Amino acid sequence: MTQMEQAYEIFAARLKAARIKEKLSLEALATGLDGVVSKQTLSRYEKGIMFPSSSILIKLARVLKVNVEYFLRPLNYDFSSMEFSFRRKRSISVKEIDSLKVKITDEIERYLEAESLIGELKPFDYRVESGIITTPEDMINNAKKVRKDWNLGEDPISNIPIMLEEHGIKVIMVDAPAEFDGLSGTIDEKFPVIVLNKNKNVERRRLTALHELAHILFNKSFDSGLSEHQKENLCNEFSSEMLLSGDFLVKVLGEKRKEISVPELQPIQQNFGISIDAIVVKAYKLEMISESRFRGYFIRKNTNSKYKELVEKSLFSEIPTNRFQTIVYKALAQGLITTSKAAYLLNKPVNEVSESFNLV
Repeated sequence: MTQMEQAYEIFAARLKAARIKEKLSLEALATGLDGVVSKQTLSRYEKGIMFPSSSILIKLARVLKVNVEYFLRPLNYDFSSMEFSFRRKRSISVKEIDSLKVKITDEIERYLEAESLIGELKPFDYRVESGIITTPEDMINNAKKVRKDWNLGEDPISNIPIMLEEHGIKVIMVDAPAEFDGLSGTIDEKFPVIVLNKNKNVERRRLTALHELAHILFNKSFDSGLSEHQKENLCNEFSSEMLLSGDFLVKVLGEKRKEISVPELQPIQQNFGISIDAIVVKAYKLEMISESRFRGYFIRKNTNSKYKELVEKSLFSEIPTNRFQTIVYKALAQGLITTSKAAYLLNKPVNEVSESFNLV
């Protein structure tokens, strides 16, 4: 492939992705460009048959809300092996899903590019010898092993994104619809990524992050006879045990209880960053409360708005972390990139980056 053919191919892929991100048809994009480019010409662009002039390129960038550099950025990473799974997609449209996929891949690409600039692009090297996974007990034991290997003990995990980043897993927060919790995948079979919806409360994000960690570690170990629903439930077992061990919960609350009050559970929620709902589910599975008490809790929650507000109130405090942003500013401080390049990577205006960049 010649250099020109490669440039056409890159532009074609980038243009289509940017259009999908903005949820525009070819016709709608042509209208947004005030008719200076026809639908047919845009189609030729996306097929790699034609290349726009610089003036058209600038207009495309403006309408599609990207930098001109976006259209020319090489396709360095293979996303084909990354499965975008949306666990609650009944009320999210195909256009919204496709748009979110593009936003996520763009975030990941910029993250990996920033890492490569400062030489911190390291493959993930942790593997768990789990055997074939078939039961909740298998996942609980795997959670205990990960906690042991990562020196977590039974203590609360103060900051899950930092913990994951320290072990080579990239964590990305995106602005996403309420129907989206998170997803995970591995780029080029060596760079695991977890994507979380930053609009969810912190307890939900923590549970989702560890659920996705289970997918990264154990997707290839699940019994082939398990349904997707069963695999999701097993990942939930792992995330719940990682957040709060069953052994610890029994120690705190006692083995058998007729009832458990919300004030008893709130300190656990506050210390371990796990929701009241998740604690109640765990207590039921450990046979600490009866099925009637378990069902009664959720019936009351779904019929009493004040009670629902009480048990769903977020109590955990997790300091926001952004390793990606830190890496970009580190590269800027070392003179590896310009301010405009930093702005492009961070997807922020140049003046905003300049104002926030202060050398010590």
